[in-house]
Amino acid sequence: MSKYQRLTREQRYTIESLTRQPCSQEFIARTIGVHLPSVGRELK
Repeated sequence: MSKYQRLTREQRYTIESLTRQPCSQEFIARTIGVHLPSVGRELK
């Protein structure tokens, strides 16, 4: 059983604001402290 932890509202806000800038998904993941696939799922 996977222990998936949902992204917080603040993390989602950060993803949105960094996506508007020319930031890579890898940079965003490192900035908010989550794995790269988590950012990718959020951006789908």
